[in-house]
Amino acid sequence: DGIIVKTRSGVCTRQVGESYTLSGIGLPRPGDVMRVWTPTATSGLPAASATVLSAAGPASAPTVSFAEPLDGIACDATSLWANDNLTGPGFRIADSTIASRRFGVLCMARDGVIEHNAFVDNPAAAVLLINDDDYDDPKEARMGWMPRNVTIVHNAFVNNSRCATDPWHTGTAPSLLGVVATAVVGPHAGQPAPFRRLTYRGVRRVTVADNRFDGWFRGLAISVGNAASAAVRDNTIANPPTSSSGVPLGAAVAVCEADGVAIDGNALVGRWSSVAAAVSVDARS
Repeated sequence: DGIIVKTRSGVCTRQVGESYTLSGIGLPRPGDVMRVWTPTATSGLPAASATVLSAAGPASAPTVSFAEPLDGIACDATSLWANDNLTGPGFRIADSTIASRRFGVLCMARDGVIEHNAFVDNPAAAVLLINDDDYDDPKEARMGWMPRNVTIVHNAFVNNSRCATDPWHTGTAPSLLGVVATAVVGPHAGQPAPFRRLTYRGVRRVTVADNRFDGWFRGLAISVGNAASAAVRDNTIANPPTSSSGVPLGAAVAVCEADGVAIDGNALVGRWSSVAAAVSVDARS
C-alpha cells in the first residue's frame, strides 16, 4: 500500500466493580459514548455501548465508570474499546504522486485531509476509507475507529482500480471496488475470508470535492457506503470503463447503506443514458 493511516482502539487492563481501567484510548470526557467491540463476533457490530459517567487518572490508563452497566463484557484482550466521541490525532496527505500501489491510501483514522495528490494506476482503490483491515487476526484487529471528518480535495485520479477486489480486504463486498470508496466491514465465516460488508453507518462527515477522475477500470469512481453526512461535490468524472459500443459499464457514483449524502455540481463526462444511470442510490439509502 502507498500510505496507511490508522488510529487504534484500546483494551481493558483492570476492572474493579463497575470501574474499568482502559489503555490506549486517551482520557474520555463525561458524556462520551464508548463502544466495545469483539473482533471475532460474526455480526461485526458493537458488543456494547455505554456513556462515560466519570474518568480519572493519566490519559495513558484512565479509570472509567459508566452510566449504564456493561453486562457480559470481559475485561481482557478479547474486547476492543473505542471512544466514539474522541477525535483522532489528525493527518494530512498532500502534494504527492502515489502510483502502482495496491491501495493508494488505506485510511482507518479521523480528522484529516487528502489534497493536491496524483493517484496513478493503483490496482485497487486509490483511496479506501474503512474501519479495519486485520479481521483475519484478532490479535491485530483494531475495530472501532471509523473514518470521520475526512476531506478529499483537489486530487487527480488517473487509471486506477485495474485489478479485481483483494479478498483479504474486501471479501464478499465487491462494492468496495472503486477509485474512492468508504465502507464498514466485519468478519466473514465463509470464503473468501475474512470480510463482509455490514449495514452499520459508521463512516461520517466525508467530503470528496474538486477532484478529477480520468479513467478507471473496475467498479465506480466514487462509492459512498456505510456512511452518514457525506458530500460529493464539484468533481469531474471522465473516461469510465465502457462496453465495445462506448456505453459505460456502470454508474460513476454509488450510494449504498448511507444517509445524508449530498451529490451536486459534478461534471460527468460519458455516455450514460440518464443521471440515474450515472449516479446509483440503493433503496436502503
